[in-house]
Amino acid sequence: MDVRKVLRFKKDMGQGLGWQAFYDPQLNVELMGDQVPSGRFEIVKVSNAGRTEEVETWVPPVLKAPGTHMPPKRNVFNVRAFIPDIGTNTQIGNSSFLELKCAMHFMANRRVASIVDQHSTYEYMDKSGELHTHRIDFLIGFDCGVNLAVAVKAEDRVEATGLDEIAKCVRPQLRGVADDIIILTDALLTDDRAWNNQSIIRARKVRSEADCETLRTIIRDIHGSFNAYEIALRLPSVAEGEIAVWCLLYDGVLKMVHPDRKLCDAPFVFVDRAALKPRQPAPTRSSAQNACGGQRAYQSYASLRLEALRTREAARTAERSATVAI
Repeated sequence: MDVRKVLRFKKDMGQGLGWQAFYDPQLNVELMGDQVPSGRFEIVKVSNAGRTEEVETWVPPVLKAPGTHMPPKRNVFNVRAFIPDIGTNTQIGNSSFLELKCAMHFMANRRVASIVDQHSTYEYMDKSGELHTHRIDFLIGFDCGVNLAVAVKAEDRVEATGLDEIAKCVRPQLRGVADDIIILTDALLTDDRAWNNQSIIRARKVRSEADCETLRTIIRDIHGSFNAYEIALRLPSVAEGEIAVWCLLYDGVLKMVHPDRKLCDAPFVFVDRAALKPRQPAPTRSSAQNACGGQRAYQSYASLRLEALRTREAARTAERSATVAI
């Protein structure tokens, strides 16, 4: 046991967490979710010997269609991977670790209805009149009808590659495909957020509605912030309790006090009373734009950079106007 584990153990004991419950072999249980961890079961009609009957068949995650753009081959500098999205039952490809964290970022968002990786290539003309092409990393569809094109790039490479200017040139060509284009960097896609998102994705694979409902009943009368792991201990097994905590975080019933840190390092959460009410059907595209300001609906992301881009453009325009006036 190294120094970090000792300090972690002392911190957890100071918070009143009985960690022996997590490691007691007698409490080991098999997690059984309501659905299969990967893919889904569907009822299909099968014809056999002149008879047609309905059979429940497992459908694996859908792979990318032949001929579509695939991530480049793996090298010593970058990772390539396909990960299954339990929500859309598709394989999401990524050509870098930052893109992997971006994919998990949206897979852990309950408002996301579709994720398309390596979207179409668009041509644009730079200031000198030279023609270039740019491929959209992700096309994200939300349940309210808003579609966002996402470009993923390391923060220190955005200005060097001129990605802000590229996004400005490509934006007019996205009409009918996406409502806007945003840039996500490692300023938002941090390792701690990726750890939380990956935990939500894993919990969704073994989700149990009975455990989630039990936890909803427990937290219904709790006000203020509280330790998520203490609530997890109230279920028959701490593993089931922790899975339920992650699922309620995905549902929006629980909110992290410090969402930019790992839940294990900052375990305090609070209850969103509005989310405890019965779920309403997803709003239509027009009503969503009227209710939440259209394209501004998802500007809660810390590093969308879209507002900063427009502010910077306005400042440059003002400077050029002032220069011409002088």
